[in-house]
Amino acid sequence: MGEDYKRKGMMNQLIKIISNNPDVIRCYISMKNYNENLYEHSINVAYLSMVFGSSCYKNLNEITELFIAAILHDYGKMYISRSILDKPGMLTVDERKKIEMHSIMGYIHLKKQTKLSNNILYGVLDHHEKVDGSGYSQGKKSCEISDYAKIITIADVYDAMISDRVYRKKFQRDEVSDYINNNAGNHFDKELVHKFLNLIEEIPNLENLEMRLKSMLTEIQQNHYLIFS
Repeated sequence: MGEDYKRKGMMNQLIKIISNNPDVIRCYISMKNYNENLYEHSINVAYLSMVFGSSCYKNLNEITELFIAAILHDYGKMYISRSILDKPGMLTVDERKKIEMHSIMGYIHLKKQTKLSNNILYGVLDHHEKVDGSGYSQGKKSCEISDYAKIITIADVYDAMISDRVYRKKFQRDEVSDYINNNAGNHFDKELVHKFLNLIEEIPNLENLEMRLKSMLTEIQQNHYLIFS
């Protein structure tokens, strides 16, 4: 009960901060208008990253930066055709290459369009890197990868796998936990994986808090609609 109260308080603080950041509001409203599934996934990843990050960081500024990087981690997908994003079948090699450009596209466009910190930008850029160097877009290894991205990538994979996609049905949560655990040390940071999986087991009402976050962000969107429309 106490931890739930703390998470709600943290969420309220973060919402208050980003509601005063027009760069963030403009970007996530653009994502929502472009692709609803992209927006939903980004909110889920932002929530998971916030909860996870609050167990790794005590500084509110760091948790805020992580939250913003997570909510915008797939911003680059706005520059990829919706026919590719929503394709129900297997991607071609060329389509896969285009998809794999989204992290660097997000970094480039956010750098041009916003005044977000380098910590946030590198969280976006590195979120598909893997600690063994087999990720994209630059093949970075563990010590080269943004600390925020190491958290976001776990939250990203977890939400993607427990959710239905146009090309597959969702996996069971225990299957997803096993996949993440089995890839600790090669795809994901081993220490962070152990923290994340322990944390997931302690959050019985994850969906309720996610819905609360979505509601709060929708309210911000409505309040700023006239400004950015």
